[in-house]
Amino acid sequence: MKKHNFGWSLAAIVGLMLLGLTSCEQEDRFVGSNVVGDGAAQFHKAYVDLVATTLATDTLRADRTVLQNASIGVYDEPLLGKTKSYLYSQVRLGTTNPEFGNNAVVDSVVLSIPVFTQTKDTLSREHYLFNTNYTLSNPEDGECSITDTLKQYKTRLLFNIDSIYGNKSATMNLQVHRVMEGLKTIDSARYSNQSVQIGELFGSKQINSKAYKTFTSQFRNVGSGADSTIIAQDASAVINMKLDGMKTFVQNQIVDQVGSPNLGDQVSFINNVIQGIRIGVQDENGFILTINPSFLKLVAYISVDNENFIDENNNGIHDPEENCGAVMTKARVNKNLDFVIGSNLAMNSGNQYYNVVQSRIENSPGSVSYNQPNTAVNFVEGMGGARVKISLDPQQIEAIRDSVRNNNWVISEAHLKVYPHTATQGNLPLPEYLYAFNLSKNKLLADYGDIDDVNSDNIQVFPYLQISRPYDEEKKYYLLRVTEYFKNIVEKNAEIDDLAIEMGTYLGFSNADYFYTPKNAFYSNRVFNPYRLAIVGSNPTADLMDKKLQLEIYYNKKEN
Repeated sequence: MKKHNFGWSLAAIVGLMLLGLTSCEQEDRFVGSNVVGDGAAQFHKAYVDLVATTLATDTLRADRTVLQNASIGVYDEPLLGKTKSYLYSQVRLGTTNPEFGNNAVVDSVVLSIPVFTQTKDTLSREHYLFNTNYTLSNPEDGECSITDTLKQYKTRLLFNIDSIYGNKSATMNLQVHRVMEGLKTIDSARYSNQSVQIGELFGSKQINSKAYKTFTSQFRNVGSGADSTIIAQDASAVINMKLDGMKTFVQNQIVDQVGSPNLGDQVSFINNVIQGIRIGVQDENGFILTINPSFLKLVAYISVDNENFIDENNNGIHDPEENCGAVMTKARVNKNLDFVIGSNLAMNSGNQYYNVVQSRIENSPGSVSYNQPNTAVNFVEGMGGARVKISLDPQQIEAIRDSVRNNNWVISEAHLKVYPHTATQGNLPLPEYLYAFNLSKNKLLADYGDIDDVNSDNIQVFPYLQISRPYDEEKKYYLLRVTEYFKNIVEKNAEIDDLAIEMGTYLGFSNADYFYTPKNAFYSNRVFNPYRLAIVGSNPTADLMDKKLQLEIYYNKKEN
């Protein structure tokens, strides 16, 4: 039942809070910066009421600075509505001033989209011969013989894609369009609501929740496993799609324009040939696919005349191989052109550069009402943009301040326990992480330390992974520590700033950096995080009062 303390005297508030305090053994080995004790220390526990409000869709930073991964696709459900995401990327030449040879023809252009899979999700395995090469000899007597045989096999492993959110049985029409306006520079801030003009369709493909990983092996002297070698393999499972529309574009604008100044440097190429591509889906419901844009590949497969091919009798066989039992020298050879796309670092003429990449996210609301304070259920979305504002009860805060000053309280721990509202969540999967930040000032919590001021009193008491802990499968809640934030309020009279509960986790953490401090409050994976979560609010139904969203504090008392 919600406490209504407004208008009461401070003495009455303190008295009621003291009556409600419980003495308990610490369950998570809380150790505050001003507390000396071991795992058996006794702490008191108290609660601070709060008002939780689900805030409406927010615009997100959506450029290379946060696109460690990217999301493509669409998902729609009645409660939280539809989220649709596109990825834009500049396209650069892998090599400026490319040369191809005589009679160059673009046979195909293929985009490879890397996806996340796990070995345990392997569905099938194919192994087949796709090419045989021979080593030929030409003795002086004119007889030609095969001296060695090299057989090449492809092995394809079919996986369930692990990085899918939504209807995994759906099929969607993946499309690639040409971008018709500049994406600016890598230093330009771009946001999830910014649109970019697109042009012709370069290609499309029906996709589902499965993808292949392929590797190529070769065997010398048929059947000799000892001589087998893997000569090529995908770094991950990929979705390969042929861009038939781009094949014509590459032929006309690149291959047939060899020597053009527009192919001589990357700036001219981007400004005058192609600004970029957009990857998205045509559908209005299905699933959202998370990819790593650093490993996108775009290759034009081009065939040219073989300058070493001799065929004076015009029978299509290389003259020195007329009497051989096999033909190895072909009239046409491959001369492929690699493009640089996605967010990977590239090199050209000794210079390093990044492509500009951007996500665009379109959100359409469902039945949820936003900006309603103190409800039974609140909602947090990643790409959907919704967050939960947390406003602490100022009178109860003042009561605790008084106890810190006058009753020798020492705050050792403050946290939020966030419980999923299982009846509302239904079958939607639970995200692994939530995090909190200072909404009033759009800053990191003091718990992460202060990277802007080396003289700041804000110190990181808990290791990074203990501030926003992953969902506890056993205890069924998320624990978000706000200890230093709260201690600053009650011990140093800091302002009672609102907090926000967000979906996801901060970027940039490595296991080597135990006390990692994120760059800023918005440096997170939220922009490519498709998860949706219903949580028990600050005014729950009677059956969920034990899971009420409130601030839980632990303290002990100093001896006089």
